[in-house]
Amino acid sequence: MAEIISMKGKASNTDTPVSVGEKGPHYPWGLKINLNDESLEKLGLDFSKFKSQSTVKLVCEAIVTGKSENEYDGKVSRELTLQITGMSKPSVVSSDRMKTGADLLKKMRGSEL
Repeated sequence: MAEIISMKGKASNTDTPVSVGEKGPHYPWGLKINLNDESLEKLGLDFSKFKSQSTVKLVCEAIVTGKSENEYDGKVSRELTLQITGMSKPSVVSSDRMKTGADLLKKMRGSEL
């Protein structure tokens, strides 16, 4: 199984916009995936089985549609743009909020998914 890496942003990094939860961790914009009615239907997902703050296992395939590198005030920033082209049916791993990718990996290793 591939290593799960936490994408939680650094609190001190004010240059990167983050999604701010009431008590939750901060993750950079662009890491969120929204599944609309059509996508939910294609994947055969029962919307009622998912709860807010639950953790899911997701495998997807994507095409790199863009690659850029910019320098501003001596800082270099890089960005890859990915278009998801296919994905597995997500499965609920836990209804507990995971604090880091390492926590998720430990839970995944402890049970069959």
